[in-house]
Amino acid sequence: SLAVMFVYAFVIVITDLNKKKNFLKYVRVESLRDNETGLFNSEGFGVSTMKSMNSLKSHKRGGAMFVICIDDFRRIVETFGRGVADQVIANVSEALSELFAESDIIGRSEEDEFLAFAPNMTNEGYIEDISGKILKCVKREYSLEGRSAIVTVSIGIAIYRDSDDEYIDIRDHATKALKNVQTDGGNGFSFYRV
Repeated sequence: SLAVMFVYAFVIVITDLNKKKNFLKYVRVESLRDNETGLFNSEGFGVSTMKSMNSLKSHKRGGAMFVICIDDFRRIVETFGRGVADQVIANVSEALSELFAESDIIGRSEEDEFLAFAPNMTNEGYIEDISGKILKCVKREYSLEGRSAIVTVSIGIAIYRDSDDEYIDIRDHATKALKNVQTDGGNGFSFYRV
């Protein structure tokens, strides 16, 4: 009958719309990920961190922002080629994933730059311990055809303390701290100080 055909057509349309909606949701989630590492990309990291910061602000809590850059990455690419450079990126990604908690947010913002936001991590001594572990875990010598290089990272840190600072401010503060480490030769960490 005509009524049955209408209901059947309606169900097909709803089913197709739900499939399309789920597919678009999947595409949106995947667009927030870095293809090479599976970590958040810059946009995904920003969205997730802003949500976390808003939650922290409403509960009067803080966190720590880390900007982590592979030292002399361009030299690694030029000396060893893309294959070794990709392995370095994978190693840094794995180290960060192992050292940060599951509730922390980790991303890759540029070819040689990673980001991490650790909600509720405000104790400078603990942050120093984590930073030291990152430096130790990432430091590795690579050799190929008689050439060698030691890979290290520089880390800039800014502590967010339930303030009026926005995501971009905290990220900029951590980036300024990173620049201080890089100016001093890299392979270290520094806190942003006002």
